[in-house]
Amino acid sequence: MAKKEKSNKPAVLSGTVPEWASTSVIAQLLGKTVRRVQQLTQEGVLETEIPPGGGTRKYRTCETIQRYVSYVEEKAVSYTHIRAHETVL
Repeated sequence: MAKKEKSNKPAVLSGTVPEWASTSVIAQLLGKTVRRVQQLTQEGVLETEIPPGGGTRKYRTCETIQRYVSYVEEKAVSYTHIRAHETVL
C-alpha cells in the first residue's frame, strides 16, 4: 500500500474569525513558526490575555494581526530611512 504524501500546502481557515486564538493559530495566520510568535510576544510586539471565563492565555485574533502588520510596517519604514541616510553620507 502506498504511503499518503503530506501536503506542503498551508491549511486554509474558513468561516468567521474567532475573537480568541492560540499561539499555533496565530502562527498559521502570520505564516510564522510557533516559536517566532512566542519571541514576538516576549519582545512585546504581540500580547496575550486571559479570555473571559479564564483558561489559558490567548491572543485576540484581529488585534494581534493588526499589531503584527504595524510592527512589519515600522520595520520597513526604519529600514528605508536608514538606507536613505546611508546614501546621503
